[in-house]
Amino acid sequence: MNLIVVADNEIISSDGHTVYDSIQEAIAADCPLYVHAPFYVELLKNKSELLSKLKNRGASLVFPLTQDSSFIAFIKLLKERNWTENGVLRMKRSKNTSSKTKTGDLVSDLYMITQTISPISRISGVSIAHEPSKTTHRIVTIRFSNKSMGHYEYLSSPHISEELDLEWSGREGILEYESKHAKAFRASNIPQIEKDFRLEGAVEITSSLNEELRKLMTCLELDIKHEVRG
Repeated sequence: MNLIVVADNEIISSDGHTVYDSIQEAIAADCPLYVHAPFYVELLKNKSELLSKLKNRGASLVFPLTQDSSFIAFIKLLKERNWTENGVLRMKRSKNTSSKTKTGDLVSDLYMITQTISPISRISGVSIAHEPSKTTHRIVTIRFSNKSMGHYEYLSSPHISEELDLEWSGREGILEYESKHAKAFRASNIPQIEKDFRLEGAVEITSSLNEELRKLMTCLELDIKHEVRG
């Protein structure tokens, strides 16, 4: 059975040759439909008419962090050791891109973090944009409802390499991963389609999911200070 993933304005089919000229055509196609979460969050933000169609279609979201085998293995170890309370989660993502960081990128990551630790009770932070170098640095401090803390950074620039750093520190011990200095955890044998989209961990679009994503968007809009530097 063929699969379709909608990512930004690109529509990817697993059969290698089927091409859809529009998202509406992909929605109408008779095969499983997946949507890249950052793109979907932007649809939510803009109150797109596609939202109800995707929900009624039974589409699912693919979150960027679920595409990283190291993140998957790191989180699995945390849960196996029951290390999700009374500690601090630190995560830094570096993306090689000249495009501005979108709300969808941040909300998608924060959603995955909440599914790992617990719901967010409060966030604060700052977003610094350096226009000449096309660099954006977001720093977010998180207070989880289970009294754990989080420190999340998202750095995007055409002058850096793609990296992911993870660390959990608590009374039980420390677990850390740095992509710059360590080999990736062994990847799981999970379904993939073209461009290496992993479909395990995809989340079906529901009203409750939409509400969670909207709450995260609101937190970012209200509690993050923005600076632009020349």
